Amino acid sequence: TLNDASGNNSIATSFVAGGSAKVWFHGTDNVATDSLNVSGTTDNGAGDYTITFSNAMANATYALATCILEDFNMVCISKSQATSNYRVQVENTSNAAGDSNNSSMLMGDLA
Repeated sequence: TLNDASGNNSIATSFVAGGSAKVWFHGTDNVATDSLNVSGTTDNGAGDYTITFSNAMANATYALATCILEDFNMVCISKSQATSNYRVQVENTSNAAGDSNNSSMLMGDLA
């Protein structure tokens, strides 16, 4: 159990661990500029990136949030999720793929 600095407001460590990001990625195109639990990336083509984990997830039903770091009317779509990686596609509003700086994080249980 954790408490705040005054010894009050306790919370179970399992709650903290369960609510912490298990993977996060910040990148220029598919190159990681900062990350946690990322062992590598793959450029599968324009705007198509695979992020591979150092430590696998317990299952592929984790929550994944992605974000584009540029203002080009781009969206980031989750193409697939596996226990060892996830794949995203960056597209503009006309569904044309394109490279973009992006970030993502996921929540779930490690294996």
